[in-house]
Order: sequence, then C-alpha cells, then structure tokens
Amino acid sequence: INLIGSTKTKKGLTVHCDFDSAKYPVQIKLTDEQIETINMSEYDELGQWNYVIYPNKSSSYLVTAPKLLMNLNFYGINLSLLSQFMPIQYTKVREGGLENKPEALIKDRIRNTIDEYVFATNQQLL
Repeated sequence: INLIGSTKTKKGLTVHCDFDSAKYPVQIKLTDEQIETINMSEYDELGQWNYVIYPNKSSSYLVTAPKLLMNLNFYGINLSLLSQFMPIQYTKVREGGLENKPEALIKDRIRNTIDEYVFATNQQLL
C-alpha cells in the first residue's frame, strides 16, 4: 500500500489508496449462466487483468438515477453540501457561471475530471 500510495506523476497526479480490512466471502462459484450475464469488456492489452464491468440493463441504477435527478431538481441542491462535495462547481454557481441544476453540475464535474487527467498525463489532445 505504501508503494502505491506514494505514486505521483511529474505533473502532480497522485494516487490514494486505503487498506480494506473488511471480511468478504471467498471461494464463491458462479454458474455459467451467471457469468454470461456479466456486462464486461476486456482491454486489448492484457485483457485477463484489465477489464471494465458495466451495470447490467436490469440494474437498479437505471431506475434510481433518473429518480435521484428528478428529486434533486424538485428539492434543489443545498449550497453548503455543494461547497463540501463539489467546491469548484460551488464557486461557479456562486459567481453565476453555472446553473445549480444536477445535470449541469455533473457535466461540469466530468469536464473538470477530464481536464485534470489531460494535464496530469501531459497530453495535448484527448
């Protein structure tokens, strides 16, 4: 953990890791049918170690995310919470440069994350 936790690029990208001491079940066997339902895609290089698992279409996320956005639009987003969890967007909202609406906040935070990644990896174009 110390080796991973001390990783840093020349541009300042740092890695944070924590030790998870929770106990998890081991030796769980999946059936072939269960394995087939996993929405997974492997990378071309070392795909057996590098892959992404996506939510299944039947995932509750597809139901809960729109409901969450609907509730946030209806009730609004508290500025003190926004300042704590999305400080850059909070500043933009306070200065009038960004609307305090869930979709606008999410898109702006994604843009910030991509910008930080591009800067940290010293890429001119993404």
